[in-house]
Amino acid sequence: MFGKNWQRAEGVVLARDVASVTDGSITYRYIVEVWPDGLESFRAIAKPPIIAVDFWPPDVGQTVGVLFDARSHSVRFDRHDPRLSARAHERNRRLRFDAALREHPRSRRASDADRLELLSF
Repeated sequence: MFGKNWQRAEGVVLARDVASVTDGSITYRYIVEVWPDGLESFRAIAKPPIIAVDFWPPDVGQTVGVLFDARSHSVRFDRHDPRLSARAHERNRRLRFDAALREHPRSRRASDADRLELLSF
C-alpha cells in the first residue's frame, strides 16, 4: 500500500546537472523521458544509485533502462541494464583494445606528417 510499484521501461537521458560536490566527487541528476509500454510518456529526474558499485553514468541522448512508479512518476535507473554497467563498459573497452591489436597492419608506414598529426591531439 505505501510502497512503490516499480515497472520497467526505456528512457532517454535529456539533460544532466550537478546535484552535489563532496570531497572531490561529483553526483549528477538526470532528466529522463520515460516511455512506458501502454502509458503516456513523461519526464522525471533520476539520480544514480546510492550504492553505485557497478554503475556507468549515462550520456545525454542515451537510451537506457529505467524503473518507474506509474502513480508517483518516480524514476530510477535500472541497475540490471547492461548499458549502465561499469563492468560491461570495461569488458567492451578491453575487447576493442584487443581487436585493435589483432587488426591487419596498414600497408604503409606512418609518415612524418602522420606522426605530427597524432602528436597534435
